[in-house]
Amino acid sequence: AAMFEVAYVPGVQSGGFVEVSAPTGDAVVYSFGSPGRRDVPESSLAAAPMTYARYVMSAVLVLRLEGADRWGDEIMVRLSNGLTGYVIDQPSVSSPSDTFAAGVTGSSTVGGIPPTTGREGLTLYKLAESTIPAFAVWDDSDTIEPLAHAVFDVLEYDPDQPSDVGLPASILFVEVAHGAELAAASH
Repeated sequence: AAMFEVAYVPGVQSGGFVEVSAPTGDAVVYSFGSPGRRDVPESSLAAAPMTYARYVMSAVLVLRLEGADRWGDEIMVRLSNGLTGYVIDQPSVSSPSDTFAAGVTGSSTVGGIPPTTGREGLTLYKLAESTIPAFAVWDDSDTIEPLAHAVFDVLEYDPDQPSDVGLPASILFVEVAHGAELAAASH
């Protein structure tokens, strides 16, 4: 509940979701520190680094799939818009050494939350091991799904026998979800 109810106060208090207008639509971003905690180091008042945001995204996906209160499609779309508007800061990938933003606000201050500093960007390997590609289900900008396929093509030595389960599982999840949407729409 704190992610929805505790306000972020720039320079003073870490908080929950901050609603912003991202290039890809209404979005949410959030700070690194626990919502509402005031005695936090300055780094906790900055944007959540992708090192930790990957875990948040996994937890959020589980909450959505289990039907937890407040974790419906609207918040999933806003989280997806945050990913596509700030984190995925390059249009394509071509090398395993490519990276994306280091934090949930990209390289800018967004919604009063300063960017993550002193951390590496989100690597293709870390993206592939995360549930971030599964958020393609709620991505109206159609950025995440093609990116997931491109990351797969860059990282897998033998696409017919993938060596990593995370990315293929997310891609399968998206395909199943899109299939369910099409089936529901046809009835």
